Amino acid sequence: MKKKHINISIVTLTILLVFGCSTNEDDLMQPYVTGAVLPEITEVKSSFFDILDVNNAYIDFTVNTDMNLAESVTIEKTYKGNKSEIGTYTSMPVNINVTAEQAVADIDGVSVDDIELGDNFLFEVIVTSNTGLRTRSNVIMNAPVACKSDLGGTFTYSTTVTGVGDGGNIGGCNNPVTGEASFDEDGAGFYRVSDASFGQYDCAWGDTPAVGVTLTDVCNTLTIGGSDQYGLIYTFVIKSNDGTNLELEWSNDYGDKGISVLTRTGGKTWPLDLTIK
Repeated sequence: MKKKHINISIVTLTILLVFGCSTNEDDLMQPYVTGAVLPEITEVKSSFFDILDVNNAYIDFTVNTDMNLAESVTIEKTYKGNKSEIGTYTSMPVNINVTAEQAVADIDGVSVDDIELGDNFLFEVIVTSNTGLRTRSNVIMNAPVACKSDLGGTFTYSTTVTGVGDGGNIGGCNNPVTGEASFDEDGAGFYRVSDASFGQYDCAWGDTPAVGVTLTDVCNTLTIGGSDQYGLIYTFVIKSNDGTNLELEWSNDYGDKGISVLTRTGGKTWPLDLTIK
């Protein structure tokens, strides 16, 4: 096994748990104050507005809380500093479905055509308890304006190992090295790579797969992030892509490198306009 330091990265989730002081505009109490009623988001069907189909884009989630303790629940929306109420509800659970057009309808001079890639809508839950205590919940839904991404799932790889770092054994790799790996979706457009060396760690190092590297997909433009279990940073370059076979040239900052051809299983194909930032 390689002797390197391990770095741990923190991933921001689509649904965030945020603790802190509430805004004084409503004199809202902090969510952890005794007597506060804490709701939860129980189901998310759509967590982003699709910029490629913005006229039909929507977000959809369900809010629930104990109505034996709560008098009402209010959903607030914020977009570019414009804050408004979606509605106040006295029966739970409640399904919140907001189209992109509805999300900007209450903002003067803004239409659905003004929504841009990278914009973000924030939905907050405010609970009024039976005792009259009004608290801003620690459950927040961030709804970015993004593109639908479908890169998740398994694929086979065929890797030609072209280099190994100091101490590795390139002779242990009988090119091509073949196997199966996956891009595991962890939120809209965010993926974890199950083996960023595509078999090289096994044959050259007798080691477990290189885990910890991530892909973020924004309208078929990929950004590589994270690092593997040894803190190594990876670079991917697309050499060719015919939809069936995606050829990547990859390397890390220890000297491991190779060229891997990835083929999706289940008949899925790669987007032909896929690029890496």
